[in-house]
Amino acid sequence: MIIINGIVFLVELFSNGARDAFGRNYVSSMLGVHADTILQPWNWWQFLTAGFVHDPEPAHNLQHLFFNMLGLYCFGMPLEDRYGRREFLRFYLISVVLGFVVWSASHLVLINQRVAAEFAADAGQRMLCYGASGGVTAATILFCLLYPRATLLAAFVIPVPAWLVGLVIIAQNIFGSLGSPEGIAYDVHLVGAV
Repeated sequence: MIIINGIVFLVELFSNGARDAFGRNYVSSMLGVHADTILQPWNWWQFLTAGFVHDPEPAHNLQHLFFNMLGLYCFGMPLEDRYGRREFLRFYLISVVLGFVVWSASHLVLINQRVAAEFAADAGQRMLCYGASGGVTAATILFCLLYPRATLLAAFVIPVPAWLVGLVIIAQNIFGSLGSPEGIAYDVHLVGAV
């Protein structure tokens, strides 16, 4: 999974000159989930491919990819050892897909509530979501549930029990979702946690 994410990121970087109608990276836009993807069964493959796309823009570059892949490695390896490669892969991919299905549906509802009629025609394409965060959050919370007394290093320094890390992740995403949802898909994280 980490290698596939890395390859897709390189493809995004090398195609960074190609832009969609809204000025976004074409590969990110093509593989990512849009708010109206839920209404387009011919594009439902995006619920899966969005989990392999990360922001290629210079402001965020490797940060999104790095922390998702670090989480996948640190929490995914023990889960893969426990459940086996196929079962963990199934768990991870289902978490990714469910997170994006909920995001698409909820943001389509937001568009219908907030957007003026003349803008609504392309609003579903304007909103875009991608990243492995839903699957990584699912793996992290499952690890915390299975190994609650394991010691993790918060901020790579402070030793804390895994159950506390899981609790903080859930609380952070709940409170984040109550604030301004712009830029971070808290709902995708929360679906992964569930």
